[in-house]
Amino acid sequence: MRVVALICAGAVSGCALATIKARDKRAPTEQRPVCTTSWQNAQLDVGIGGIGGGLTMLTGALFIGPGDNEDTGVPLLIGGAVTFVAFYASATIGYFRAKDCREANAAWEHTHFTNPAYPQYPVPVGQPPPYGQPPPYGQPQPAPQPYPAPQPVPAPQPAPPQPVPPPQP
Repeated sequence: MRVVALICAGAVSGCALATIKARDKRAPTEQRPVCTTSWQNAQLDVGIGGIGGGLTMLTGALFIGPGDNEDTGVPLLIGGAVTFVAFYASATIGYFRAKDCREANAAWEHTHFTNPAYPQYPVPVGQPPPYGQPPPYGQPQPAPQPYPAPQPVPAPQPAPPQPVPPPQP
């Protein structure tokens, strides 16, 4: 029975440990590293370990006391602590795997930039560069133009008087 409990505990603990793939350090440097860059599973482990382990430890601590059922409280306290430590260890290992993968990908992109919109080859001699030429230096800047003078606004005219209609009988 204890073996089944250990297998179940190992199966549910460590999402990041099982799903975040570390980079292969023996892989050739010409290939992009194949690994996991997401920290999502490590963050999930922190949440599950903190909430699940913390609540289990709190429940176990509430059962430990004079006159309470100590046979229930101690296993809950120990189980919550083991869950807490297992999930946080999994999250830590997953975090460092993902961090190493992100650094390896950044280093690879720095040395093997493959975006076709920005070629990394030198421009042949005698060919213009693929971007517009800057204006030659040494030419004077044009003089600033003065703002046009404000136009006079005509004074408002009073509206013509309206005829008053005759009173109705």
